Amino acid sequence: MKKKNPRTLMIEQENRNPYSKDSVAFRLNYAIKKMRYNAREVSALTEDKAKGLKAIHPATLSLYINGKSVPGYAYLRRLAHALKVDPSWLSCDLPFEMINKPRHASGDINDLIDVYTRLDVTWQRCILATAKMILIAQQSVDNG
Repeated sequence: MKKKNPRTLMIEQENRNPYSKDSVAFRLNYAIKKMRYNAREVSALTEDKAKGLKAIHPATLSLYINGKSVPGYAYLRRLAHALKVDPSWLSCDLPFEMINKPRHASGDINDLIDVYTRLDVTWQRCILATAKMILIAQQSVDNG
């Protein structure tokens, strides 16, 4: 399966019906209602003073909620954290039914993603190549 670049995925996402379970807008609205928050409260929860990140502006959040725009990956992760959902679920990479089902054995996945996204492209490629080699080695041990 050919991997699509993030911009292509965002354009495809923007073309989705915002009332469909396969849209960020629908899932964002669903998670907000489930947590019984309003947009201003969600906005405030996205602030991270420790990392020097200001809250996502309520007007920007409104664009996401109404399906007029789609958040980039960094904002998507912050929103998912604030709403206590998996970023992959919020971005529609997981089926709607997987909203609160654990996907990873380790809680370190968010730390891994955070570190990975801070690296430059050269180091990201190195990490990815190393991870693929480890996976191959693990599969051969499991099969062997």
